Amino acid sequence: MKRMMMAALLAAAMVPGAAMAEEAPAAPADDAPVVIEAKTFMAGYADDLLTGDRAAIANRYDRRGAWRVGGGEKTFDEWNAIRRYYAEGWNKPATFEWRDFRVRTH
Repeated sequence: MKRMMMAALLAAAMVPGAAMAEEAPAAPADDAPVVIEAKTFMAGYADDLLTGDRAAIANRYDRRGAWRVGGGEKTFDEWNAIRRYYAEGWNKPATFEWRDFRVRTH
Protein backbone atom coordinates (compact mmCIF):
# COMPACT_ATOMS: atom_id res chain seq x y z
CA MET A 1 0.00 0.00 0.00
CA LYS A 2 2.80 2.42 0.91
CA ARG A 3 4.58 1.67 -2.40
CA MET A 4 1.39 2.44 -4.34
CA MET A 5 0.85 5.66 -2.39
CA MET A 6 4.39 6.87 -2.98
CA ALA A 7 4.24 5.95 -6.67
CA ALA A 8 1.03 7.97 -6.92
CA LEU A 9 2.73 10.83 -5.09
CA LEU A 10 5.58 10.83 -7.57
CA ALA A 11 3.21 10.69 -10.51
CA ALA A 12 1.10 13.53 -9.12
CA ALA A 13 4.20 15.63 -8.49
CA MET A 14 5.19 15.37 -12.14
CA VAL A 15 1.77 16.01 -13.76
CA PRO A 16 1.03 19.66 -14.57
CA GLY A 17 -2.07 21.17 -12.99
CA ALA A 18 -3.79 21.77 -16.33
CA ALA A 19 -6.28 19.16 -17.46
CA MET A 20 -5.11 16.67 -20.05
CA ALA A 21 -6.63 16.96 -23.52
CA GLU A 22 -9.22 14.34 -24.37
CA GLU A 23 -7.34 13.25 -27.49
CA ALA A 24 -3.82 12.05 -26.83
CA PRO A 25 -1.20 13.75 -28.99
CA ALA A 26 1.16 11.68 -31.08
CA ALA A 27 3.94 10.13 -29.03
CA PRO A 28 7.28 11.90 -29.45
CA ALA A 29 10.13 10.07 -31.16
CA ASP A 30 12.32 7.90 -28.91
CA ASP A 31 15.27 10.22 -29.56
CA ALA A 32 13.35 13.44 -28.79
CA PRO A 33 15.06 15.46 -26.02
CA VAL A 34 11.98 15.24 -23.76
CA VAL A 35 11.94 11.44 -24.08
CA ILE A 36 15.65 11.15 -23.35
CA GLU A 37 15.29 13.46 -20.34
CA ALA A 38 12.29 11.52 -19.00
CA LYS A 39 13.95 8.14 -19.45
CA THR A 40 17.12 9.41 -17.77
CA PHE A 41 15.11 10.76 -14.82
CA MET A 42 13.11 7.56 -14.42
CA ALA A 43 16.23 5.36 -14.66
CA GLY A 44 17.87 7.45 -11.94
CA TYR A 45 14.75 7.27 -9.80
CA ALA A 46 14.60 3.49 -10.19
CA ASP A 47 18.28 3.26 -9.19
CA ASP A 48 17.60 5.44 -6.11
CA LEU A 49 14.74 3.11 -5.13
CA LEU A 50 16.76 -0.06 -5.60
CA THR A 51 19.79 1.24 -3.71
CA GLY A 52 17.61 2.70 -0.96
CA ASP A 53 18.98 6.23 -1.38
CA ARG A 54 16.38 7.92 0.81
CA ALA A 55 17.82 11.44 0.54
CA ALA A 56 18.11 11.26 -3.25
CA ILE A 57 14.48 10.14 -3.57
CA ALA A 58 13.20 12.92 -1.31
CA ASN A 59 15.33 15.46 -3.18
CA ARG A 60 13.52 14.62 -6.42
CA TYR A 61 10.35 16.27 -5.07
CA ASP A 62 9.48 19.94 -5.43
CA ARG A 63 10.31 21.89 -2.27
CA ARG A 64 6.83 23.43 -2.40
CA GLY A 65 5.38 19.94 -1.82
CA ALA A 66 3.44 17.47 -3.93
CA TRP A 67 -0.03 15.99 -4.27
CA ARG A 68 -0.54 12.39 -3.21
CA VAL A 69 -3.39 10.70 -5.05
CA GLY A 70 -4.64 7.20 -4.32
CA GLY A 71 -7.12 5.14 -2.38
CA GLY A 72 -9.87 7.63 -3.18
CA GLU A 73 -7.91 10.48 -1.59
CA LYS A 74 -6.07 13.53 -2.83
CA THR A 75 -3.75 15.06 -0.24
CA PHE A 76 -1.10 17.76 -0.46
CA ASP A 77 2.11 16.86 1.40
CA GLU A 78 4.72 19.45 2.27
CA TRP A 79 8.28 18.61 1.26
CA ASN A 80 9.41 18.12 4.86
CA ALA A 81 6.71 15.47 5.31
CA ILE A 82 7.85 13.74 2.12
CA ARG A 83 11.49 13.90 3.26
CA ARG A 84 10.54 12.57 6.70
CA TYR A 85 8.57 9.69 5.14
CA TYR A 86 11.57 8.56 3.10
CA ALA A 87 13.94 9.07 6.05
CA GLU A 88 11.84 7.23 8.64
CA GLY A 89 8.89 5.31 7.22
CA TRP A 90 10.03 3.94 3.89
CA ASN A 91 11.77 0.67 3.07
CA LYS A 92 13.49 0.03 -0.22
CA PRO A 93 11.83 -2.50 -2.49
CA ALA A 94 13.40 -5.91 -3.07
CA THR A 95 12.81 -5.41 -6.80
CA PHE A 96 11.58 -2.59 -8.99
CA GLU A 97 10.91 -2.01 -12.67
CA TRP A 98 8.86 0.47 -14.67
CA ARG A 99 6.03 -1.05 -16.68
CA ASP A 100 4.40 0.53 -19.70
CA PHE A 101 6.41 3.75 -19.26
CA ARG A 102 5.33 6.30 -21.87
CA VAL A 103 6.10 9.96 -22.43
CA ARG A 104 3.34 12.28 -23.58
CA THR A 105 3.76 15.91 -24.50
CA HIS A 106 1.20 18.57 -25.31
